[in-house]
Amino acid sequence: MRPLVEGVGTKLILYRIDPGTRFEDHRHEFGELGVVLQGKGRISVEGTDREIGVGESYFLPPNCLHGLSVAEGHEPMVLVDVTTFLPPDIPIPTTSQMTELTARVVRSRRRPARG
Repeated sequence: MRPLVEGVGTKLILYRIDPGTRFEDHRHEFGELGVVLQGKGRISVEGTDREIGVGESYFLPPNCLHGLSVAEGHEPMVLVDVTTFLPPDIPIPTTSQMTELTARVVRSRRRPARG
């Protein structure tokens, strides 16, 4: 587990999950969103299991029962997981507010054309 970004109510974490690892079913007070970058495993969501692999993503709302496992003999699973938790007194931003914020914070890596 390697935290990549931590901010108010948000964490972006890179996980490398070795074969034979199992995260038993559990719940959090926060939501989770993730995408698998390498390998495959089984994700359990509210008692329903399914395989999840490279390029697939998941969303787990707060208090959703979930677990994850990587079988022995498989390659390690690498995934990026975003957790979000906002206290009740902080309003959730709208899509347009997030778009505006992103436009202010994200800069293009391209250099301006010379004229």
